[in-house]
Amino acid sequence: MLNRPTQISLLAIFIILFTAVTHAAPSTKKEKCEKINDKITKIQEKMRYGYTVKQGVKYHKQLNKLYKKQFEACF
Repeated sequence: MLNRPTQISLLAIFIILFTAVTHAAPSTKKEKCEKINDKITKIQEKMRYGYTVKQGVKYHKQLNKLYKKQFEACF
């Protein structure tokens, strides 16, 4: 068993770390959402300039995955 001052120190460190993690979460979520939206925009820009059937299939698969990630991260 740890002595009383060590227990208090560990508890203080835990509280500080937990507080930092909970306050960092919203900005991380926002950044993740922005990153996904940027990827979607880049693919949509590529699609505006024409593409082969093979590229089209690839783009649509990528967009479907990104739309699912967008739903989870942004809404």
